Parts: sequence; structure tokens; C-alpha cells
Amino acid sequence: MTAKDFGALALPLLDALHRTARRLTGSAADADDLVQETYLEAFRSSATLRDRARARAWLFAVLRNVWRQQQRRRGGVALVELNALEEELTALVDTAEAVLVATALTEDLGGALRSLPEELRLVLLLADVEGLAYDEIATVLECPIGTVRSRLSRARHLMLARLERWRRAAVAGRS
Repeated sequence: MTAKDFGALALPLLDALHRTARRLTGSAADADDLVQETYLEAFRSSATLRDRARARAWLFAVLRNVWRQQQRRRGGVALVELNALEEELTALVDTAEAVLVATALTEDLGGALRSLPEELRLVLLLADVEGLAYDEIATVLECPIGTVRSRLSRARHLMLARLERWRRAAVAGRS
């Protein structure tokens, strides 16, 4: 694959990859590095992409693999932060009250998301934030579609339960 072909295929996915990288790493600078390494690795291994229609899933799989390699090298576990989401929400609201509500919601979502195990957090990000189809997620995670469905269901239930628990605690705190 030529550099021009690769660019035409991969560059339209830059924003989606960067959003996911930002949420995986918790840092804009680390996300930039992760996406850069992802594109470099993807270009090097572009011959392994057999079906260009599945380029999106393939690139997310490369991103996941590069991220895991980085984590192994660092010996740490990445935390998810939703600062980018908070910035997006804040940009959409006009009043101080709306900013406070958006910030509280983002903190609750971020806390609930951070509390999920990595395998559940990643499937939730890929499905509900990036909009990947189940078969694409299965490709990214290298697991059966049934596993994707199961993990996504568990992740959503855990998120709802944690958000409900925090909502109750907040209501009780105001009393």
C-alpha cells in the first residue's frame, strides 16, 4: 500500500482514534504519542489489512495493541479521564448553573467509567463513544461477538448501578 493510499484510508479516522486514545491514556500528550505510534505501526503493517472496508476496526485494533505494549513497558495501568468530554460539554452550555451540572455529570461519568475493569471500559468506549459495530469491536478485541455483547451488557449495567448509587448519595448529602 502506498503512503497516499494509506493516508486516504487512515486519516479520516484520526479524530476517532485520538478521542479513544485520550480516554485510554487520560492525557492529551500521551494520546498524541499513542496515535502517532499507532499510525506508524499501522503503516508498517498495512500489508496485513486484507479488507479495506474493515480499516476502522483494524486501526482500532492497532491502537489497542500499541496501547497495551506501552502499558507493559511502563508496568502501569492507564486510567480513563474525561476532561475532553467535560470541555465539550462546557462549550455547549451558556449559564453558570448549566456548567456546574455538566461538570458534576462528567465527574460522575468519569468516576463510573474509571471504576470499570479495562476489558469492560474499552468495549464501552468503542461501542458507545466511537460507535463501532459489534463485529468491529470483536475484531479490535480479538474475541467472539458473543463476548463483546456480554462485556458491553455488563459494562452498561455496572455504569448504571454506579451512577445510581452516586446519585442517591448526592441526594442524601443535600438533605
